[in-house]
Amino acid sequence: MTGCASRAAEAADAELNAVWAIAIDAAERRDAADRDYDISSEALLRDAQRSWIAFRDKACSAEATFARGGTMANQLFLLCLERLTLRRTEDLRLFATTN
Repeated sequence: MTGCASRAAEAADAELNAVWAIAIDAAERRDAADRDYDISSEALLRDAQRSWIAFRDKACSAEATFARGGTMANQLFLLCLERLTLRRTEDLRLFATTN
């Protein structure tokens, strides 16, 4: 079961990375169209993503403590990783498609 959870988390991460490229491209296009801001859309998005990764990892580590010391701890971590990554992917997809 942990192997399946690992593959699902990896698939979610691959989808996130694909959508990330689209979102960064959208941010760069916004920045090219409007240069009146001190902080670029791209810089804000990159900073938000770095913060989100730190949040995701800590949140999933906390969630895994439900089975701390047990064999399910890693599986819980991976299931959380998949769930939060899929949600973030949808957030990035929305960012990329919003004008």
